[in-house]
Amino acid sequence: MIGNHGKLASVGMAGLMVLGVAGGALAQDTPGKIVLIGNQRFGDQGPMDAFAAGLQRCADEFGFEVSKLESIDPAGFEDDIRAIASEGADLILTTFPPMTNAQVKVAQEFPDQKFRAIYQFVNIEGDTTYPHLPNVESTEYRGETVAYILGVIAGSLSKSGKLGAVSGSDDPTVNAADNAWAQGALSVNPKVNVEFGVVGGTNPYDDPAKGKEVALAMVSRGVDVISTEAAKSQLGVIDAAKESGILVQGDVANNSTIYPEGYAGYLALDFGSDVYLACKELHDGTWVGGTHTTLDLSTGTYMVPWDVLDAWAKVQTFTDADTVQKAIAAGKAAEAAILDGSLVVENNTTFPVNIGG
Repeated sequence: MIGNHGKLASVGMAGLMVLGVAGGALAQDTPGKIVLIGNQRFGDQGPMDAFAAGLQRCADEFGFEVSKLESIDPAGFEDDIRAIASEGADLILTTFPPMTNAQVKVAQEFPDQKFRAIYQFVNIEGDTTYPHLPNVESTEYRGETVAYILGVIAGSLSKSGKLGAVSGSDDPTVNAADNAWAQGALSVNPKVNVEFGVVGGTNPYDDPAKGKEVALAMVSRGVDVISTEAAKSQLGVIDAAKESGILVQGDVANNSTIYPEGYAGYLALDFGSDVYLACKELHDGTWVGGTHTTLDLSTGTYMVPWDVLDAWAKVQTFTDADTVQKAIAAGKAAEAAILDGSLVVENNTTFPVNIGG
């Protein structure tokens, strides 16, 4: 459990690990504690590390005492959240849909405890799956527009006309991104083939070896541009692309240093801003529960990393410079059309089906 100074006194919760506590100088009249409970491991060079960075900003800028914790075993989610809630905190944040059922149950037990359900579908108007929870604010990520733009670039670059997308699991938001990516590629090359694969297993977002295996299988079938949304598992996909000399577009963190000449962008998402904005609301007295917020390209939460693409263009060895510049220009044109409303990208959350032969 966490004591008065955020130190770990004892842990009696299966699977719950306190990874760190930090605190800046407390702002006047702003004491308090923020706890982030993650259902994936930190150190993924992806969303969990971004959450951790946002949490550190909460400490540095607002003086909150912060703790980040891992709760990996689904069977222990409810007990883990309840244990932290029983200690009391100004705000508890939980991550991703697998934690929702446990989050909802504990929030009902602790109606005075504030929660932020990160990328969870609670308090959605007209949806009766879960009760309305006035002590919970939830957020949803919609990255299909950026995925579409990356798909335009991928379809413009592919020599074989065969593309592959490796995701961690069958997940609505990931599915929407993969479907949009394929549609973006088809918009510039109607004859393109797109193959989809998942890492799966017990740790779909923490299995680089399986990510690499899935990617290499795609390469063996002629795929020469591959996209991945698989958190830490994406590291295996990037490794496979590097070994094979094909292009890769990464998940939400910039991993271009691993493979500079073949890393043709990524689905840039500032996960950390979700944590930071929750802290800021609490600090400013503007936190409102019972809400659900969609974060996307228009809000600046998702971005196309043009700087990364420009850097890649200077060192890439995949194709000629003219093709690269035309691909980037096509992507920028798609982005402008999306932002001005002339291009609407479908939010298709169904599991994607292979396109072409």
